[in-house]
Amino acid sequence: MPRFLLLLSILQLAAIALLFAEIGELDDRLAIPASATTTVSNVTDTGQADAMPETITLVAAPTAGLSAEEVRAIVREELARAGQAAERQQPADYSLPEVESQARLEAFYLEVEAYVGRGMISDQEMSDLQSQMAGLNPPEQKLALRRLTQAINSGGVDARL
Repeated sequence: MPRFLLLLSILQLAAIALLFAEIGELDDRLAIPASATTTVSNVTDTGQADAMPETITLVAAPTAGLSAEEVRAIVREELARAGQAAERQQPADYSLPEVESQARLEAFYLEVEAYVGRGMISDQEMSDLQSQMAGLNPPEQKLALRRLTQAINSGGVDARL
């Protein structure tokens, strides 16, 4: 039994030594060259160092062998593509005329006020209100939802969204 434990201990030490060797090789491969770092001092305008460490080391990101000008050109190209994609997306054309939509919003507000007067909204009535909101334009849906949630959160109406 003692020989077995001794053998096991020796194998564990060998495995640990092998792991340290692998970690050392990995550190060598990931080493950051000194030319890629910049040290910034942490001294304020008054000459006093604040609570931060005295120096901060900034590491340049790897650029896969590209020059700074090539990276700038790539960034400009990607920004131009993103801008073109945004221009292609046209704002939605809301089908309801302004007056009709405003009338629907007013009707919604009046219905919410009626529920506030009663103090509760059933699940079916809440479903009907949500259907009415779906018929509004997105900006008016936002206003309608805001009014409904205010009524519920203030305790004026007992309901679940």
